[in-house]
Order: sequence, then C-alpha cells, then structure tokens
Amino acid sequence: LVNPMIGPDLLSPCYATEPGRLPDVDTNDWCAPGNRVGVSVEGASGVRIGIDPAAPRDEDRNVIASNTREGIRLDATSTTALVAGNYIGTNADGVCVPHPVTAQCSTGNAGSGVLVLGRDHVIGHESHPNILGDNGGVDRGSVFTTTSAIRVEGPAAVGNAVVGNRVGVDVTEANPLYEDGIAIVGATNTRVEANIVGTIGVDGATGTQVLRNLVGLFPDGETAIGAYAHEGLSVQGSGGVLVTGAARNTTIGGNTIAGNTERPGVWILAQAVDTVIERNMLGFASG
Repeated sequence: LVNPMIGPDLLSPCYATEPGRLPDVDTNDWCAPGNRVGVSVEGASGVRIGIDPAAPRDEDRNVIASNTREGIRLDATSTTALVAGNYIGTNADGVCVPHPVTAQCSTGNAGSGVLVLGRDHVIGHESHPNILGDNGGVDRGSVFTTTSAIRVEGPAAVGNAVVGNRVGVDVTEANPLYEDGIAIVGATNTRVEANIVGTIGVDGATGTQVLRNLVGLFPDGETAIGAYAHEGLSVQGSGGVLVTGAARNTTIGGNTIAGNTERPGVWILAQAVDTVIERNMLGFASG
C-alpha cells in the first residue's frame, strides 16, 4: 500500500484542536477531518505499507496522521504485513506540527500509531524506519495505557517483529516527539530490536526478546532525550524497559539504556518469570 497522505492535508497550515479535526489558523477555515483508522488490514496477508526495502523509494512512504483511532491497525486475522519507512503522527516532513497556541505537536493519531493484533508482521526496517510521534490522543502517559506508539497485543499476536523504528524522535534526529513507546501485551514470541525509543513495556507476554535498542537516547547513542514534559506528563527519557504482569521468558540483551530519569533502566515487577538480562549498557552512552 503506497499513498502519500492518509489523513488530512498535512502540507497546509493546519493544526489539530481535537482528534481528526484540523483548523487552518491563517484563514480560520476547517480542513477535511481525518479517517477513523488510517489503514486497517483485516484477514489479509502479505500487505506492504510504505517503502519496499528491496527497491526503496522515499516517495513510497505514507504520512498517516490525525486519524480518530489507530494510524495502522493489523487485526487478529491478518498475517505477514510489512510496515516500513512511514511517518506516523508527524507531518509530511517527519517533524512535529506545533499548535499555534500551546506549541504542542498536533498531528498524532488519537489511537496507537501501529496496533498489531495478528501474527508474523514486521513493523519497521533498520534502513527504512517508521517515525512515530504524538500518537495516543488523551490516553497517554504510560506505555501500558490502552494506546502506545507501537502496540503488539493479544493471544493472536504471535511471531511479530518490531525492528528499527524511531519512536518519539523526529526525522532530524535532534528533537523529541511526545510518545508512549513500545508495548508488548499478552503476545507471544515478539522481537523488539534496534529501535530508538524512550520506553519499552512487556506485560503478560511470553517469549519477548528486547535486543539492541537505544532506550532513552537520541540516535547518536550519547545524548539523553531527557524527560520531555507534555500536558503535565513526564514521558520520553523516563521509562526504560519495564517487565510486569506475569510476563514469561523475556530476554533483555545488548541494549543501551540511559537517560531514564524517573525509573530504573530495567524494572522487573509483578510476578514476571524467567527474565534474562545480559550484555546491556546501563547508564552509559553507547560510545
């Protein structure tokens, strides 16, 4: 699936004051509302959303923003989708669109940026990352709320990979975007690898691998994202890796985890069983 714009016209000077509804601050006219869901895949397999890593073209990325629920929803009957190189919750330049009064980002989807309920999907690519920012609407502030930047959830979510995404960092690699992180909830055999993200949460899932991620750091691997305040909530740079809710057989390996000012770098809670923590750099820059 290749579509340059899913949601309102992000190239016009429009800013969200409520999910899916964008006023033009120059003319006081209203842009078209966003969709209920940007892209929904139901019962289908082999769908590509965005850039093909085998024949990459930047013009194939999608901009998926200001929809009233999820940016992308892969339902429980879907399999083997690839989601790569998209801007999800940003403008067409991959950066924040500030509200003219509050200066907060205003193009996020009201639900999760990507919600994965099916199996064998790949979200991201190390050479063609998805950039996610400002998704989740009002239900934000913890990776375990009902929305997340990327959320893999439920008993049908088996064998998925979340790889190479930039969650809460814009395309310039210099500015934070408000985002709740990556959540793996009740899923089985999920691989979370080589992402740049403030928080990774594993709740009641089995066989999750958290590998080679930068957690709490900008892409240079040295600069802390810091506690980025949004509507009174302290988010990016304060999460680390959290394992809870009777999660089983979780491996946390080869990550660089630093700059998390409000929680431990790795936090194991609430009856988690058989967690392995190895070969991580905790509290140090990657260099």
